[in-house]
Amino acid sequence: MTPNPTGWRQLCSRSAGSAHLRPWPGALGAMSSAAEPLLLVVGDWYGQGGLQRQLGDLVEQWPDRSVTVLTWRRGWRPRRRRAGRVTVFALPALQRWSVELGSGRARLNTGIAVVGGVLAALISRRRWRVAYAAGLHPEGTVAVIGAAPWRRRVVACTWLTGPLGNVARLQQAATPSLVRRAVGRAHWLVADTQEAADELIEAGFSPTRVRIVPGGIDLERHKPASTQERAAARRSLGLAGGASIIACCCRLDLRQKRLDVLFEAWAAARRPGWQLVVAGDGPDQRLVEQLADRAGVTLLGWVGDARLVWRAADAFAFPTAAETTGLALVEAMATGLTGVVSALPTFVQRKPDGVRLISNKVSAWAQALGSIMDADQDVRRAEGARARLWAQGAHDVRSTAAALAALLDSEGG
Repeated sequence: MTPNPTGWRQLCSRSAGSAHLRPWPGALGAMSSAAEPLLLVVGDWYGQGGLQRQLGDLVEQWPDRSVTVLTWRRGWRPRRRRAGRVTVFALPALQRWSVELGSGRARLNTGIAVVGGVLAALISRRRWRVAYAAGLHPEGTVAVIGAAPWRRRVVACTWLTGPLGNVARLQQAATPSLVRRAVGRAHWLVADTQEAADELIEAGFSPTRVRIVPGGIDLERHKPASTQERAAARRSLGLAGGASIIACCCRLDLRQKRLDVLFEAWAAARRPGWQLVVAGDGPDQRLVEQLADRAGVTLLGWVGDARLVWRAADAFAFPTAAETTGLALVEAMATGLTGVVSALPTFVQRKPDGVRLISNKVSAWAQALGSIMDADQDVRRAEGARARLWAQGAHDVRSTAAALAALLDSEGG
């Protein structure tokens, strides 16, 4: 694969943050493309590293589509950045999307986001013909209203379930029935798991418009590391020495990621010659730092290329309270790692091979971590090989891209 053919990963990097965006001009010119150009509406563009990686892998499978991204950033001045066939327009927002939606300020923020997003979609109408919303509200709302005057196709997706998920966010809107009615006019509503699809239908969306498309990753980019790649990754991350590593890569948000359980279990189960490392940042960084210090956990901070974390590891941990696809889970398994994973209903249903599914109890996590560290290296490698095969069969981005392209090019139910 040609490195970064779209310019997407350049735009996703932290160095391409809002301070480096160009001011947004008053008008946008037309852009030609072999396939129907795409409007991609993403909520927290610079704060969702995992979502960026997943969408980046996806868009690179559509080399003939130009992509216009609408997103929001905290501040008052719209900005623009372009690389290759991808152009990002960052619109003003009062606060980050990680803040609870139910407060008055958050609802005002969402209202501003919807108005600004719809205006941007209308102004940029010559640049796109179909729309993909990476979320229900405000992303799906913006895409549907922006596409309505020209009856353009819209696909809206949901990517998290439960109290922190997309449906819950929609239901916290100031006018949930109106928002649900608007989003329900999307041609297709995409869920990446059966659990997420059921949640959409239970929320009142038409079953004829709901489709399940499993999330995928680029399996050529995420694959088992050679000895040289493993050593280089460890040097890059500052992980010197010969200790074996259990790695976790996630957003530091204790509402969703159960790092508290992982750290307490690690303190009880740790073995000589083993190290637990965690990569990521997020709203609970200070508290996570305190917990990590007490438990003897190494924090790496933000790592721009998650592959380095998985290449450096001997196993992985995925403690979580809510997921759909579970991007970090799939990436780690595709890299050929065995691991310990929270036994959420979606994972129990999908039965990932080569990993241990356990409840979010400290004792269960301590026992599972201990079993991985006590296992023979050949056993861990065999489990990792099974994990890789499962990821290949269930989460190939080529299948995901083909399914979504078919929906973008077809009328809804």
